[in-house]
Amino acid sequence: LYTMRLQNTIFQKQNIKKTLPFKKLGEDKVYTTKPSIYATDTINQRRYEAAEQKLLDKEKHTQKLDSLVDRSEKILLKICAVFPFDLFPNQLSIEPTQVNLLFREFFFDQNIHSVPMKNINEVEVQCSVFFASLSIVDNSYVKNTFAMDYLKKREAQLARRIIQGLLVATREGIDLSKFHAAELRYKAESLGRAQAVE
Repeated sequence: LYTMRLQNTIFQKQNIKKTLPFKKLGEDKVYTTKPSIYATDTINQRRYEAAEQKLLDKEKHTQKLDSLVDRSEKILLKICAVFPFDLFPNQLSIEPTQVNLLFREFFFDQNIHSVPMKNINEVEVQCSVFFASLSIVDNSYVKNTFAMDYLKKREAQLARRIIQGLLVATREGIDLSKFHAAELRYKAESLGRAQAVE
């Protein structure tokens, strides 16, 4: 009899140890550990939010790239040196974000320098009796002065005004992609005329 009671006590203690970690208060039912449905929903929600953020970032960068392409396709002014004083006429073109200088030395021999507006420190025009010379100072280049000679005086002065107006707009952080080419040229020229006395 004593042996049976001892075995019964040991058996009850073993059952208590097995059920305690999984037993809820006030219940005799034993629960097994399974993943919660709420935890699964949280993981899926995080994955969805990460995918949505990735799409938003891609759309943002796409719009920014399209804006840059749109601005680079706007030619506000294009002027050339006068032939035959320049046998292979050089060419200057102004875009909202940069100035392109094309220097021709011979047939099919040319050098192109693109100077971003943010790197331009100064624009000068020197006039002679018949022609003008336009110089651009680039802060990011070792030989930092680009000069183009034998330009028509009126065209050289117009180019300087437009460049100066774009410089002011760029330094003020104005988004130039919002303007059409003709409107931007007019506003930049007006702003450049107000910046300096010719």
